[in-house]
Amino acid sequence: MSLKYALPLTRSERQCLARIARGRGGPPRPAVRARALLKCDAGATDAAVAAALDVSAGSMGRWRRQAVAEGLVSVMVRRVPAPRPGQLDGAGQAHLLQLAPSAPPAGYARWTLRLLAREWAARGIGPRISYETVRRTLKKTN
Repeated sequence: MSLKYALPLTRSERQCLARIARGRGGPPRPAVRARALLKCDAGATDAAVAAALDVSAGSMGRWRRQAVAEGLVSVMVRRVPAPRPGQLDGAGQAHLLQLAPSAPPAGYARWTLRLLAREWAARGIGPRISYETVRRTLKKTN
């Protein structure tokens, strides 16, 4: 059966992976992946490599597919996820900072985080926010 993602390596790629696979003093993640890719080049199946290196067969398949599609470097380097956008933009934060020091509603001695979140929604300033978003915003600006 032919592999959908065959991974033929050049001599220089094999030498580079062998150097990484030795993994002396470095993080173990690239060393394990380098060993796996070297075994894939030798003709081993994903299941056999996974069993030999104590990783899942699914991970092996992803590493092989990524190496063929994006190159060996993409498998070795950890991808840092993009930061999630905050709930409030600069204008929203400004509105919240104006609301926090104002007088609390009747019947309340001071603003609470939940009360600020409810008041934000009642005034229709922006999308509904949680009290945790209010806390993070106020903490960031203090």
